[in-house]
Amino acid sequence: MDNDQASEELLPKAPKEGYQTSPSMEQLLKMSVKELESVEKFTVFNEFGSVEWVGKTDVTRVDLKDIVTIEQSNAEVYDDERHKLTKPSVG
Repeated sequence: MDNDQASEELLPKAPKEGYQTSPSMEQLLKMSVKELESVEKFTVFNEFGSVEWVGKTDVTRVDLKDIVTIEQSNAEVYDDERHKLTKPSVG
């Protein structure tokens, strides 16, 4: 990893209680901006399932608690109604 750790405003925000990430939040918080901009196979998961981003994903400034919900029989990223103005375009 680079020694240039990302500033606090660029770091991803932790997911909801009971959720985990891969790489772990501990690992993400030690990454440089360049590393955070291209996290390979980023995954958020809990006891009900997981959401994995294929390829490299930019996780800078991402509030995982706000955008990822995984429940029994349902997973949602960027709730369409709440995030219709801030949801990034595909790709």
